Amino acid sequence: MLIPIVGVTEKDLKTIITPGQWDAWSKSNEFSNCMSYWSGIEQNHASRVRDKQ
Repeated sequence: MLIPIVGVTEKDLKTIITPGQWDAWSKSNEFSNCMSYWSGIEQNHASRVRDKQ
């Protein structure tokens, strides 16, 4: 459920949430798990884009 949040740039996200919320989020296990999953999403997308070219 939180995975799309890591797709938002850090700069943009920091304009939406408070510094305390950012600190808690960026140090959480959920953040780490979402970042790992998001990396796979980006790699799959890049692969699909390459395959279409």
